[in-house]
Amino acid sequence: MPVTLKGDKELKARMNSIRLAFKPAGRAWADETVRIAKINAASHTRSGKMIKSIRRSGASKKRAAVSAAWPARVIEGGHKAYDIPKVHRRKSKVLKFAGEGGRTIFARKVHRRASPGTPFLRPAGAEALRRDPITPEVIRAWDSAA
Repeated sequence: MPVTLKGDKELKARMNSIRLAFKPAGRAWADETVRIAKINAASHTRSGKMIKSIRRSGASKKRAAVSAAWPARVIEGGHKAYDIPKVHRRKSKVLKFAGEGGRTIFARKVHRRASPGTPFLRPAGAEALRRDPITPEVIRAWDSAA
């Protein structure tokens, strides 16, 4: 004897609507994250290149993503201490840079201290989700499907 489930068509329609509801909600979240991240990044950079690189890189039925250029990831996550040898300069035998008080300094290598990082992308994502949560969109899709 076959078993039938009452409301199976409605349940399938609701489940499908939830799956489809994330794409516009995820796109809106990613766009808001980009807007907030660009505002937060303005205090971490002197040029606009890094700010221009922050963008929504995709929004599908399962996820939305925000991407940025490499300098943004270094600012976000920090870096370990490292030495800059003269090998990175082509024809010179020493590194030349401006020191404190406008002095010119010559050195065979330069040591960069570690940086702890200044998060601005992750907090922007959390703030965008707090401002416009996805839950109402999912509830709206669930209710309108039946």
